Amino acid sequence: MWEVEGKDTVQLKYDGIWCLAHVDGINIDYWSRHGKIKSSEINQHGIPNGKYIGELMFGSEWSQDPQHKGVFYVFDCIEFENVDCRNETYMTRYNKLAYCWEHKMWRLAQNFPFSQATELWDQVVIAQDFEGLVYRSSLGTWDETLYRQKASFTLDLEIVDYAEGEGRLAGTLGKIIASRMPKMELEATPLIHIGGGLSDALRAMLWSNQPIFSGRVIEVECKRIFKSGKLRHPNFVRFHPDKNDEDFINQYGTLK
Repeated sequence: MWEVEGKDTVQLKYDGIWCLAHVDGINIDYWSRHGKIKSSEINQHGIPNGKYIGELMFGSEWSQDPQHKGVFYVFDCIEFENVDCRNETYMTRYNKLAYCWEHKMWRLAQNFPFSQATELWDQVVIAQDFEGLVYRSSLGTWDETLYRQKASFTLDLEIVDYAEGEGRLAGTLGKIIASRMPKMELEATPLIHIGGGLSDALRAMLWSNQPIFSGRVIEVECKRIFKSGKLRHPNFVRFHPDKNDEDFINQYGTLK
């Protein structure tokens, strides 16, 4: 689990959305990986112009906890005071971030020595429901390959409905809607929407043959099971071979 080489720094992985905060004079725009502005605000705290990288607490159930909601956990920058710093070492870039903490909703993601990884995993990631750990080199430049470690769980769900996709997936399956088993739990726990782990071929098959697959039991992998019953990042794994009839598994069991 801990045989990671070439990395000497560990950070906690927050469960929000990756964002680039572009500070340009009096404006701060928070851009997603997909080039969309997720939030904007006025730079009331005099943060230096730059492009700061962090995790915006937005969207996930974990991020809605009052201690996290709306916070931007900053862990890197690629431009500071209008100077590109991607070729500088990580610790050089990280030390620039100390100037930014007048903003009450910006918090610095803490670095830990690699030797504390096991302790962090047991006492923080597991105990406090963080998404995982990130390993990096203190001497790495921006293009360094980072290692991420996440917990994962599997559970069995029953397909109850389907949701059409959007954009590229319009006209085909976007998400499987599934329930906990047995069905008597349906009222006590939310329905689970599974959009990951599905190939385009399987999406088309499910969307065109919905009655065949309704009521079937699937195995789903997720990164966390919340107290509410919701799952963090659920992904389809397979049709469960022991909880569907043999003829069905023979015909559809290998679909991914």
